[in-house]
Amino acid sequence: MYEQINGRFELNLKRVDSLISIYETYLHKPGQGRRKVTETDVLRAAVVLLHAAVEDFLRSLLVWKLPLAPAQRLNDIPLLSNDPKKTATKFWLGELAQFRGMTVEDLIAKSVASHLEGYQSFNNIGDVVSALADCQLSPEGLDRAAIEEMIKRRHNIVHKADRNQKEGKQGLHKVASLTPNAVRGFLTAVRTLQTAVTDQHA
Repeated sequence: MYEQINGRFELNLKRVDSLISIYETYLHKPGQGRRKVTETDVLRAAVVLLHAAVEDFLRSLLVWKLPLAPAQRLNDIPLLSNDPKKTATKFWLGELAQFRGMTVEDLIAKSVASHLEGYQSFNNIGDVVSALADCQLSPEGLDRAAIEEMIKRRHNIVHKADRNQKEGKQGLHKVASLTPNAVRGFLTAVRTLQTAVTDQHA
């Protein structure tokens, strides 16, 4: 199972690397000053894809591991429902009738998967560490500061179009600058997550 999850993660990381390479090959011209925002947007797309890759990786690990968690942790997860607005973790016995023929293990697994796909996101390094803990994995070896920086940058790109937080001061651009080296740094930091998890599954 882990080989499949990690294989998809690796493919997504290669997609990020490909976007960086496209920028370096076709858009980046050293020594000519700051590049146009429309050109560095390729790098912003790489940051967004990198964060998506991390979320998909962690969510997949949780779908695999969380059904085996202690009852206390599973109490935070609602029963499987066709109603996306239904998030109650308590239910009447009669609600189980629709699942006749399904094993308890399958019901737990499907409930976990449905909950994670609809509600689980990773907005800071604390969320990443908590997800690893739910999977009985150690966060040792993570480049926490760089991963946190990547998540914050993705947030600024997605929610503020990467607006320069210091906008308005003389000499500063309205959009924050971004370099291929910075994005490669984020990619390297994410690799520490991949390595930490892989080493524990070796």
